[in-house]
Amino acid sequence: MNYPWVAGKAYCFLVHAQADSIAKTTIFTAYFKEKEKSDWQLIASFKRPKSGTYLKGLYSFLENFEPDMGNVTRKVFFGNQWVRDTKGKWLPFNNAQFTGDATANINYRKDYSGGAENDLFYLRNCGFFDDFTILKLNLTRQQTIKQFPQIDFEKLP
Repeated sequence: MNYPWVAGKAYCFLVHAQADSIAKTTIFTAYFKEKEKSDWQLIASFKRPKSGTYLKGLYSFLENFEPDMGNVTRKVFFGNQWVRDTKGKWLPFNNAQFTGDATANINYRKDYSGGAENDLFYLRNCGFFDDFTILKLNLTRQQTIKQFPQIDFEKLP
């Protein structure tokens, strides 16, 4: 999605998975909106064959698509994350495990980190800093927002 991102601004993402265990397919649908706006934008929807399962192995990431920018530190925050089970119950994400990509796993570069700052998880990479986070470290954050998202699923595009 080509979008005029603004550093420091909060954005919302919503991912839905509709599993069909008989046909062994799953329809994945993703939405996006600016935090202060009410209308969700459809990013994509596709049917994956040979699956038939709901979301599992959830993760977030911070990626650098510009190799020439590897000397510039990037940092992203993740807050107010929730998952809704098949019965409609909302559960907060307050625990995570810090993992790395192939570059981190072979120790090619060690300028990556992740953790919790108050009620936000964060990821940081690039810039050649040396206070990296040990891979597979379990992380916990405080939950200051107790209200789950108010989404009218019937009105989604």
